[in-house]
Amino acid sequence: MSNFDINDGVVSIQLGQETIELEATPGAALNLSRLYGGLTAIMSKLHAMDAEAYINVVRYGANVSASEVEDLQLKVFSAGFIDLMQPCIQFISMLQNGGKLPGKVEKAENKPKKTMKKVSR
Repeated sequence: MSNFDINDGVVSIQLGQETIELEATPGAALNLSRLYGGLTAIMSKLHAMDAEAYINVVRYGANVSASEVEDLQLKVFSAGFIDLMQPCIQFISMLQNGGKLPGKVEKAENKPKKTMKKVSR
């Protein structure tokens, strides 16, 4: 049984008894990108088990306020970086892919139909 769940735009993780939703939003992408010099750089930090990277991914993904960061640090640490690695990496992958799961193809009915005008000559 995994300790996380993934849907389009949201990764739900378990921090103790609490379920936290990391939402793939432009704000989360911009904040993390600015903080680490790009989203690829934060992937490297996650692979290196950088504690601050895990805390910041959860902070910006869950839109946690600065006043709640100290409490969040303990929750993230207690959850374990190894257990959080896969969902955090999936979350960053969704940020890199515009909030969608990588490789997911949109259904045809959701795509706008392209129409071409005939040009008279």
